Amino acid sequence: MSWKSIVSKLQEITAIISLVANTILILLVLTKSPKQIGSYKYLMIYISIFEMSYSFIDVIIEPIMISQGSIYLCLVNINKSAFSYQTNVILLSVWAAFFGSFMGLFVLQFLYRYCVASGFETSF
Repeated sequence: MSWKSIVSKLQEITAIISLVANTILILLVLTKSPKQIGSYKYLMIYISIFEMSYSFIDVIIEPIMISQGSIYLCLVNINKSAFSYQTNVILLSVWAAFFGSFMGLFVLQFLYRYCVASGFETSF
């Protein structure tokens, strides 16, 4: 079994785990979260839906990431893809935007927690 096939299977497995875990998290937040959690539950639901979408796109395009020194390159093998070249370009761009946006969401979640823990009133 080649390294590429192992990585491909691992991407599929982790995407399935992500979809299942985030679905369970959304159901728990909607049905079991206390009233005191307030608008934070909507942030958690949004992040879960966002991550499910990211996992779905990751499985569809199967990006190949290469890094060498300060260079980071993302590729898609269009010979293995069911989509046209233009569609793959759009999907890879959306995938990259999701990756970058996740970093912002990660910071936003911790900023929200900090504001709540420090007693700072927020309008989130």
